[in-house]
Amino acid sequence: MLCYSERGQLEAAIAGLERSWNRHDADAFANGFSVHGTLINALGDRLVGRESIARFYRPLFATIFRVAVQRFALLDVTTIDDTVTLATMSWHLQGEEGPSGAPISERWGRAHMVFVCIEGTWLAAMMHVAQTGGDHFRRGMLNVVRLEGALDL
Repeated sequence: MLCYSERGQLEAAIAGLERSWNRHDADAFANGFSVHGTLINALGDRLVGRESIARFYRPLFATIFRVAVQRFALLDVTTIDDTVTLATMSWHLQGEEGPSGAPISERWGRAHMVFVCIEGTWLAAMMHVAQTGGDHFRRGMLNVVRLEGALDL
């Protein structure tokens, strides 16, 4: 079977990742990746392979992300050939909880992805997540700026 690098097919692949995240199903989320797919999350954790991705997210989906809702939106697509496509998407996370169960403010960012066509299905071979907004991000950036001495606060 062939894949077509039509935007609709990639949106469907991304929607599958979003659905599995919002069901808090680590195995289904990991199955949206190729067998050796790599995910680098917003904190820089590098997860290689479906089992590693699932093992990392299982406890998070049971705790801090147990009621979290993630939204993905495809922004840009670059077709390399019939089997490889690059994609940029935005993400928005709400409902994350801290260790005590207290709500954490929403956050958002971008994800850069490489999709590969395997047996007629687009799967993520690489996903690199970057946080670009939210209170955590602003506080973290302010601390970096303070540490570098750029602000006299």
